[in-house]
Amino acid sequence: MKRLQYILIALILCLTFVKPTPTAELPVEDFTHVVFAEEFTATWCVYCPSAAENLMKIYDDIPDEPYYHDQFFFVALITDVNDKADERMGDYPDVTGYPTVIFDGNDEKVTGGQEDTSNYEQAIDNCGQREDTDISLDIEMEHLGADQLGVNLAMTWNEDAPLGDPTFNGYVRAYIVEKVSRYNNYDGDPYHFGFIDYAFDESIELNPHETKELDTIWVGGEHEDSNGDDFSDIDYENINIFVAFFNDESASADKYVLQTAFAIPPELEIDELDEVVGGVLDIHGSAISEKSEIMNVYYRWNQDSWEDSGLNQFNGDFVIPIDTEVVTNGNHELSIKIVDRGASMVQTLNLEILNDDNPPIIQIISPDEGDTVESITILEIEVTDDNQVSDAEYRINDGNWKKMYYNEDDSYIASWNTQGADAGNGEHMINFRASDASSNKAQATVNITVFNEEDITYPYLEIINPREDFYNTRIDIEVETTDPDGIEEVQYRVDNGTWRSLSLDNPPVFTSKWTPTWDGWHWLDIKSEDSQGYITEESLRFETDSTPPTLILNSLSNDISAIAEFDLNIHDYSKLLSLKYRINSGLWIELNKDDEDVIFSWDSTKYDDGECLMEIECTDKWGSVSTLYRNLDVRNQGLIYSIPPSEIEISTVTKISAIIDYENPKTVTMIVAKANEGVLVEGQKIPMYKEGNYYYGDLYFENPGSYVYSIEVDTGHGKLSSYEQNLVVSEKQSVVTEEDDENMLAGPSMLPVIILLCFIALRRRN
Repeated sequence: MKRLQYILIALILCLTFVKPTPTAELPVEDFTHVVFAEEFTATWCVYCPSAAENLMKIYDDIPDEPYYHDQFFFVALITDVNDKADERMGDYPDVTGYPTVIFDGNDEKVTGGQEDTSNYEQAIDNCGQREDTDISLDIEMEHLGADQLGVNLAMTWNEDAPLGDPTFNGYVRAYIVEKVSRYNNYDGDPYHFGFIDYAFDESIELNPHETKELDTIWVGGEHEDSNGDDFSDIDYENINIFVAFFNDESASADKYVLQTAFAIPPELEIDELDEVVGGVLDIHGSAISEKSEIMNVYYRWNQDSWEDSGLNQFNGDFVIPIDTEVVTNGNHELSIKIVDRGASMVQTLNLEILNDDNPPIIQIISPDEGDTVESITILEIEVTDDNQVSDAEYRINDGNWKKMYYNEDDSYIASWNTQGADAGNGEHMINFRASDASSNKAQATVNITVFNEEDITYPYLEIINPREDFYNTRIDIEVETTDPDGIEEVQYRVDNGTWRSLSLDNPPVFTSKWTPTWDGWHWLDIKSEDSQGYITEESLRFETDSTPPTLILNSLSNDISAIAEFDLNIHDYSKLLSLKYRINSGLWIELNKDDEDVIFSWDSTKYDDGECLMEIECTDKWGSVSTLYRNLDVRNQGLIYSIPPSEIEISTVTKISAIIDYENPKTVTMIVAKANEGVLVEGQKIPMYKEGNYYYGDLYFENPGSYVYSIEVDTGHGKLSSYEQNLVVSEKQSVVTEEDDENMLAGPSMLPVIILLCFIALRRRN
């Protein structure tokens, strides 16, 4: 018997865990249409979250389900929060429980919670291979501002009419959904593609090769859910529209879906611009379409007509040159619109435009025309402009232009060694030039005479690289130096350190490399010595930040429960561009990037017990990235302690006790389900009440059998679940009377009973 028992148990386990496999007879590229599914669910449904997550796995094309790319869509019809979703469920009389997923208008149906995606895959395969009527759908969705959506749908019957049947009768539904729903499922997680309303819901009659269009402006504030809350707070970037064209020739009930279409807003990011711009403006950005390509990019000033940029059929970075001179100087709105196969996205920039054709005005302060100068001479000019001065420079005769530095009151200065290689005694011309923000340039010249009693020629020296700028890598030092008597040696030092030689690279250029050892401002000194021993020196300063941010997570333990608090310390020379974290490669959550010490909380109750990977990423303003990883061991089940009773009889109230190691839970509920051949059915929720330090719940069973219970705690932030406990409910034992006792046979007659009790005890132990 024991051997037979083991054999039966093994057979049951084998049958229980056999997984159906998908029957993809055709590759997905040969599907006749995109398959559409309607997920009927409710927020209180215990088994619905698994259905939603498995549908999402297929939609997201995770590595294990790769071949359904762009060939499957679904919508969550949450019947207890949306009356129209409930009405839609009424269109399917055979949908009697949750979760139920209808594929292609009842062409396929899958009921109950699912351990994996296999049953859904099989349904999609079957639907995708069905021969359909050739119907074309084209949808366009545009954000008109606030809670308003402009929606256009074009439908075409691409076939000749069958004999005696000149028209085609169908039914179109355009489901407006939130990709991340405002409603949470039983596990406390947002639904995927939660239905809020229809854009279109009506019968359609088509003639052969005829195109019909539907137009509407949908206003979220004009529609409500079952709770009386409207949809005036929609986030356009979170809105999708899924369109399904149903075969409904009988005009009685939908038979199946013929064709589908979708409108998913593309992603648009525009790089930051200067506060004041002019001339030809290069707009840099990124445009990405989730399920297609960017078909067109448009721009417009203020509310004028849209202009075609000429960009089309791409995904990724783009550049649009836009002439700012078509508008007047002042404040203007520049809007960029991207359009993919079904939707558009607009981003508007507020710009101050300043264009002018007037060059700066240069007034030479020193030296004066005809002056005789010697030794080190100060050059000074005043530059004024009705826009903004961008730079000022000078050069001696036909030499290289050199930078002048802002002094005060619109003046710019520089020093000139009249004994340098570009000078010497005699007449010279000093050229000055300045540019404004509109790239207008102006020049001025002054003629002077150089006279030094001792006619000495110092080396000509110019620092080519680095400039007064920022660097986040190794510095390439480049200088140009010449002298009539020849250059003996060229040296450099940083921050008053040791003098080091530069090498002659490509005459007259000398080079070397320097790697920063700390971040901040540095002084670079260059000196060039000729063969006569005369030395010319030049200096400048530059800034470096080559070190990524330092991240220190001061949390001592990796064991996490309930709401965990983390203390993060950040060190970096520069300001941070971003600071964020995520769990298990999920969505990034932004943290405060302005403080060196950041304390943040993470709600672990939304995750199952076990290991979670926390990833913290920090980027400074120069693009240096640091990433910190921390393995977290979530242990929430251990916060709930409960010991099942040793014995339960039917028709008897049995009290279950529990200790909850969580302060002030919102609700505590016991979930009881019957175990039937390895499958949990007949689930029910029983509220528990608090007395002292314990929580209690009363159980009452009318039927014997094997049951499983667990305790769920709603923290207000998420849900905690205990380990599952097994319950065996037995028939009520009859009372043996004295008369019965006297009539019982002695000796061997008790043996079957003893054997039976031992067998039951053995099974219970097992």
